[in-house]
Amino acid sequence: MIKKLDIEKFGLFTDYNWNHEVGNDPDKDIFKKVNIIYGRNYSGKTTLSRIFRCIETEKSHRDYPDAKFTLLTDNGSVINDSNLTYAKKIHVYNTDFVKENLSWLHNDDGEILPFTLLGGDNTIIESKIKEIDEKLGVLDNETNSYKEGTLYFEENKRKTKKDSANQKWNQLKTDLHNRLTQKANRDIKVNPHYVKQGTNYNISTIQGEITDITTNNLDSLLSEDEITNLKTIISEEKKDNISTLPYLQLNFLNHIANSKNLVSKEITLSNSLKELVENDLLQAWVNKGRDLHKDGHTCGFCGNTITPERRKQLDEHFSKESEELEQSIQTIIEQLSLLHSKISNHLLSHNITKDKFYAALQPRYEEISDKWRKMVEEQNNQIDFLEDRLNERLKNLFKPIENTDFSEIETQIIDFKLIIDEFNTLINENENKSKSIEQDKNSARKSLRYQAIKTY
Repeated sequence: MIKKLDIEKFGLFTDYNWNHEVGNDPDKDIFKKVNIIYGRNYSGKTTLSRIFRCIETEKSHRDYPDAKFTLLTDNGSVINDSNLTYAKKIHVYNTDFVKENLSWLHNDDGEILPFTLLGGDNTIIESKIKEIDEKLGVLDNETNSYKEGTLYFEENKRKTKKDSANQKWNQLKTDLHNRLTQKANRDIKVNPHYVKQGTNYNISTIQGEITDITTNNLDSLLSEDEITNLKTIISEEKKDNISTLPYLQLNFLNHIANSKNLVSKEITLSNSLKELVENDLLQAWVNKGRDLHKDGHTCGFCGNTITPERRKQLDEHFSKESEELEQSIQTIIEQLSLLHSKISNHLLSHNITKDKFYAALQPRYEEISDKWRKMVEEQNNQIDFLEDRLNERLKNLFKPIENTDFSEIETQIIDFKLIIDEFNTLINENENKSKSIEQDKNSARKSLRYQAIKTY
């Protein structure tokens, strides 16, 4: 801020010294924020303002080319007639300003010049404003439009395009909203494969799920088999409980040992009939006939009398030892037959069938069942092997079967424990699914619903 002013020569001022005329007190004898200078006409007020005008325009006044003056500022810098530069803005409104900018007050053909930018070269500024107006564009009142190529023209063109695009956008948005509302209410909401009936499904719900699909890249589509499986899950009712499958107690090594012993066992012959020993079929036929005729005396085949001597011969041939062997063989054959049936019917006898399992677990059931069938077939083949050997011995009790190799079935004992454990694991999963069936159905519905939305 300017604090003091010394004027050596300017108009009516000559050798004016501030300290001498005003004072040297730094607190009161200086210019302040607001200063009022008053005096009678022609006392020098306008002349004084012209000094400040010189600083505003940064050039000497045309009427005082030889002026000498000095101004002191609050930061100690000096402004004088040879250095009119000042960092702060100065604006002066005096008679010189009025003559330059308000000539219409003095001349009939004068005009009001723009003077909002005080101190500037108004002619240059006016020219720039005119140039800017031409670039911007002037509104033609007749056509209510701007000249093509001007900024306002381009702005209006862009605005028209934007308004048209917005109108299209709003129309598309409304159309999409209507389509999604229809899809939600008339298709998805009423379809039990998509939504549990009674659930509120609307435009907001489908919009949220579209966001979920697009945000999380859930754009892959289901195969026809997957769709069928999901629909099966949804239509499923809660399954009955399935008891765990017990282990099979086969003791098959004992059966092998007993069979091996019986087919190779020798019988002591006290008084055998050679023709029967050498003919298996005849021996079996005679033995059967002996049993049928134990209470009769006449042969049912030839009609002749069965003499006591012949009956004694036959009884001595078919001794108690041979009868016991026959009975033992028959017993173990029956046991093997029961074992065969027990193994083959083990699943059915404990109600383990495919339909007892939920659809999602049925492929696993089939995998385990395939392995089970192969193991059962292998075990039954071993049983058949023993039965064949035993039946072969039955044909001729008096002739042991030698050199029969049992090593293969002795070393390859079938263990059903692991596969029964697999069944029981699946049964436990089935029980757990009974607890989460509604959750599984809702998950299946969501997958099918998302499929419908993605396809739509």
